[in-house]
Amino acid sequence: MDIKHELQQKVLEALKTMSQAELARKMKSQIGYGSDATVINLKQGNWELISEEAINKLRAFFKIDSWRLRSTHNFAVITKLCEDARDNRRFMAIAGYTGAGKTTALRYYTSQNADTYYVLATVLMTKRTFLEAVQRAMGINAGSSMADMMAGILNKLHSSSKPLLIIDDAGKLTHSCLRLLQVIYDQTEFSAGVVISGTEYLKTEIDRQARRDNMGFRELKRRIAYWQPLRRPTQSIISTICKDYNITDQNAISYIHEYAHDYGTIRNLVLNAHMIAVRDGVAISRDLLADLHVGDIAYETQKE
Repeated sequence: MDIKHELQQKVLEALKTMSQAELARKMKSQIGYGSDATVINLKQGNWELISEEAINKLRAFFKIDSWRLRSTHNFAVITKLCEDARDNRRFMAIAGYTGAGKTTALRYYTSQNADTYYVLATVLMTKRTFLEAVQRAMGINAGSSMADMMAGILNKLHSSSKPLLIIDDAGKLTHSCLRLLQVIYDQTEFSAGVVISGTEYLKTEIDRQARRDNMGFRELKRRIAYWQPLRRPTQSIISTICKDYNITDQNAISYIHEYAHDYGTIRNLVLNAHMIAVRDGVAISRDLLADLHVGDIAYETQKE
């Protein structure tokens, strides 16, 4: 949704519970901007009478989602992969750079689909704590031994309607935990789908261990039906994000195109800049963005 239309909808919603004068007073007290005329202009969409600085302040007042979900290429292909794994009971995998939007897409898919169980892996997981995390995602607490815990997980997958088990950041799992995934899939091959996701390291490590004939890895690799690669943000999507956050200075937009090569960096740049712009009442410029020193950008710009 366009930010201006979203602001207009927020005003109309607010006016269902308070008067125009009351809304104007609240705006004035909280962000230092607002009057009856402001509310009228927002209602009627008179955007030529509302500055970019005011729009930034109004975004903060209405607590509009600081980073809205976007149907990027990566979001679309991850969604399709999950649907394929679920519908056809397949073992699928995603390998992509940090900041590609993997976790955002997977968590959203989980929230929108019943019998979808999401687990975020960590380097601290043992076989037991991994099985406990899977059970928590499923809302069960079956057994105390690992064999009983595995049986509870398998029973849940067999009894669910088109279940899908998603393991995010799977590259952090130990080899023994990865082999447990093979056991789960083998025992539910015609009942459930499995999706594992991680950085490029996940695929590299599984391939490497399979070449070394490390126990179980050739079998694990063979069971993965498809590896989904991911793309970098396009200039088009970056420009759209800039427009949503009222970044209109062409030098500022060019800066983001030049230095932000993943969605995580873009998010941090834009949100940090937006916060400062609202606080200081200024427009987002190239200099403002450069002064944020987000991620590797600080090192890259210092080399110039």
